[in-house]
Amino acid sequence: AAARLRSEAISLKRAGDRSGAAARLAAARRLAETASAFEQKEEERRQQRKETQQQQHAEETQQQQQQQQEEEEEEEPQAEVEDAGPTLQEMFVRRYSAETRPWIAFHPDAYEVTVNVALSDDASHEGGRLLGVFGGAVQPLLRAEGDATVHSSRLLHAVSAMTGGTRYALILFFDRRARAGRRTRWSTPAAAVSKVEGRDAFLEDSLAAPDPLRLLS
Repeated sequence: AAARLRSEAISLKRAGDRSGAAARLAAARRLAETASAFEQKEEERRQQRKETQQQQHAEETQQQQQQQQEEEEEEEPQAEVEDAGPTLQEMFVRRYSAETRPWIAFHPDAYEVTVNVALSDDASHEGGRLLGVFGGAVQPLLRAEGDATVHSSRLLHAVSAMTGGTRYALILFFDRRARAGRRTRWSTPAAAVSKVEGRDAFLEDSLAAPDPLRLLS
């Protein structure tokens, strides 16, 4: 279009119409400037899209490399943990009282070994006794402050209802490999454990597990 306007301006100039030729040249310049500005903006958009794609590609590559590195780091220590035996996976303190956490139902744990350390003497509160299913019966595990109970995850255990005072316990879970997101397999009391193929599966596992070990303070 700009070339056509310039051609018309030349024709008008030759014909002696100088004002018409000037108008055509001015219109041709404006059109050329507009086209140049449009092309410049398009080039900027193309360059911006190119930079965005390059940045996304670089981020994806970095994420893939980081993920691969994390997977490699997870694989190596896992073999070492399996050879070294159970290692500490979780540790926390639990507080029991009639108003806050009055009791815990019978349940097995999700890890291989549980260590339960009494941070308060059984005589310092009412109720809140540690119970275990072993030796063919539900048995209390009486403990003084500082005593530790070590048991298999298969052992069904519970805390009886608190009626007075406050009870504290330090819980440590050990396993041969990290188990992110593992949760305790909660059950109802032993007499009403969920049945699997007509058998009390959790109860049978608990009775087959080794008796808990008591470590005195």
